[in-house]
Amino acid sequence: MPDQFNIPVICKNEEKEFTVTIVRLVYSYQLHINVDEQSLVFEPDENREFRLIKMSWQKEDEIKKLDVNLIEAIAAKLNTIYFSN
Repeated sequence: MPDQFNIPVICKNEEKEFTVTIVRLVYSYQLHINVDEQSLVFEPDENREFRLIKMSWQKEDEIKKLDVNLIEAIAAKLNTIYFSN
């Protein structure tokens, strides 16, 4: 996969497109996505599913303002792209 790609996500009958940036770590990787002017970080967990992780620079109240349905739709799309085999 390229280091950056776009994904379409449907949430509440509205399609949105997000740019995903792959950040490679020593033994893993993260997917960074800008949502509502916030940089969100998704990582694969031990069950091979993406989860949103809170980074040290993010404030808890900013995370709580995010649309949970949208976050779940993004994670589901990432799971389909990476783990659909």
